[in-house]
Amino acid sequence: MNKLSPHQIPVWGSNVGYHGAGVALQMFGESYKRQLDTLFRRRGFGLQPGERFKGLRAVYGQGKGYHRGNEGDSYAIETKSDWKRQRSTSLAEIGQQIDELIEFAKGNPQLEFLCTPFGTGRAGYSHVEIARLWKGKDIPDNMRLPSKWLRELINSSGVPSSNMSNIADCESMGYNQCLPSKGFIPKNVPHASENRYKKVTNLVVSDTPVVLGDARERQSNNRIKISHAKFKEQKHLNKQTQLFPPVNIYSKSPDWLGASLTNPTTVAEYWASKRQSGIKDKFPVFFSGKFWKDAEEAYQYFKQDVPLGSKREKLMASILEAKLNQYPELITEIDKRGGRLWLETCEHRVNGGFWEGKGTDSLFISALSKAYERASLRLRQKEADSTMTVAFSGSRAKYFKECPNLEKRAKNSLRDMVKTAFDTAFSLNYDRLTFVTGMATGIDQWGAIEAMRLRQQQRQGLLKATPQIEVLASVPCMGQERVWNQKDKDRYFKLLSLTDDVHLVSREFYKSPAQLFKRNDDMLNRLTGKDDMLLVVQVAGSRGTQEAINKALSQGKELLLYEPDKKGTQEQRYTYFAKETERSTPPSPELVARLMAMKKEQIAVEQVQFKHSPNFQEVEL
Repeated sequence: MNKLSPHQIPVWGSNVGYHGAGVALQMFGESYKRQLDTLFRRRGFGLQPGERFKGLRAVYGQGKGYHRGNEGDSYAIETKSDWKRQRSTSLAEIGQQIDELIEFAKGNPQLEFLCTPFGTGRAGYSHVEIARLWKGKDIPDNMRLPSKWLRELINSSGVPSSNMSNIADCESMGYNQCLPSKGFIPKNVPHASENRYKKVTNLVVSDTPVVLGDARERQSNNRIKISHAKFKEQKHLNKQTQLFPPVNIYSKSPDWLGASLTNPTTVAEYWASKRQSGIKDKFPVFFSGKFWKDAEEAYQYFKQDVPLGSKREKLMASILEAKLNQYPELITEIDKRGGRLWLETCEHRVNGGFWEGKGTDSLFISALSKAYERASLRLRQKEADSTMTVAFSGSRAKYFKECPNLEKRAKNSLRDMVKTAFDTAFSLNYDRLTFVTGMATGIDQWGAIEAMRLRQQQRQGLLKATPQIEVLASVPCMGQERVWNQKDKDRYFKLLSLTDDVHLVSREFYKSPAQLFKRNDDMLNRLTGKDDMLLVVQVAGSRGTQEAINKALSQGKELLLYEPDKKGTQEQRYTYFAKETERSTPPSPELVARLMAMKKEQIAVEQVQFKHSPNFQEVEL
């Protein structure tokens, strides 16, 4: 530890403030820990709320953020919000803290931030999972990453492995006393051109070292011409650096993207009706458990409790990120025009207000750029992952009201089919497992709840880390809940807030049942992979479900049907459809995994004893 210079700040993984083991203990210092333990024994209780105890480089009682210790400083990333459980802090939350770290590092160019492999020890995540959080980040020159993360970033970007020779070993740098990883980027590691700097999908290493020093000098050194002939993505990089002409992002922009990216898109729709705006569609936003007619309505509602300054800017960025996640076509178009670099050449001018200006001088453009960075990274990760998709369809809740036993059978079957889908995706080495639900009452919502329970187990470290489980809500339109009772409405919006993605099939408010059928079409259209499947639970008399079954079979979709009111044994209530064939199958996870992994027409189906999946922790609803 004493080999670190005063300007060198180690970045480490913390819990909520109890630094009792691992790197956290090294940062706090064992001698200080003994002093603290003696203090606790003497007075008979621990720290009181708001009380702090400074150690070597960390502060006991403080979790994330910058720590000022007695003998040096450090920076903590909270990777365990519950010190007893692995993965108690989600990857999304860690990613947000990384963004905050990057902004802090940019604001303190005189410091050098040395990242330990936080999150990969007691927090339970892999190096690959944490490395992916850095993809696309604008990493400043005064930040050093572990070699394992850098290798992952370079491998995913197509950069020749010979460039890894630039990575020094920790011990040769004198960091072995405090940092447990094997390597960091040393001070003289060559960095990328500013034009593509740290866009990890296009990571390029120049031949000229960038040395820490004055901020302007570093920016100047970053503007290095790169020999693109070294890399496979030469043509792609050249296209990306040719930025489209900038636009004014506001409601009357004649450019469709410029008008679509503004917050008050309903105002843009009005001007479009008068041929004074280029917007082509509506952009309602689901944010904080509710649908809003546009991003501006959400912002105006939530800003009342948020003071001006950085918190207001974070609110704006959060709303914009939700909008971009829900409308990936906006991300794709920004990518085509040059990504964040293009955004930062645009302006936002209406009437000289608080958010207005050109480029990063505009707080709105700055917030939009940050939102785009996060949303674009998320989209690229999804596109790069191999994904198995499973959709739910089935009878509405009204069909089960008069027979609680049927409801119990239906929920048990969903639990087993969801676990079966996970086991199948794992056995086939998928990176991601997406459950798609239409969010109607009954089977749609019950299936979503079972998927969320399994996802919760995974995030708590009680389940394999891959495939990563996510839940997507394919919502037919705003207002499908209009005739439901208040309890059903509350459950509906809470479930929506717990999903990973919300997709509006129709951006209009509810008009007719035709919108509900389009929702079914959207769900079936997502089942394009060879192992994708539709899970159906149907009771007699459910015509809508039967239409979904017929359409799925006519399109050659694979389908597993459970009929809780069907006479016979539990096994006989299942029917498996593979292409144009129909076979009765038992619901054994192992058997169904084989069914989905092999050519269905060659499988000899055997009757086996049904076994319930293990009990899952309840999702609080």
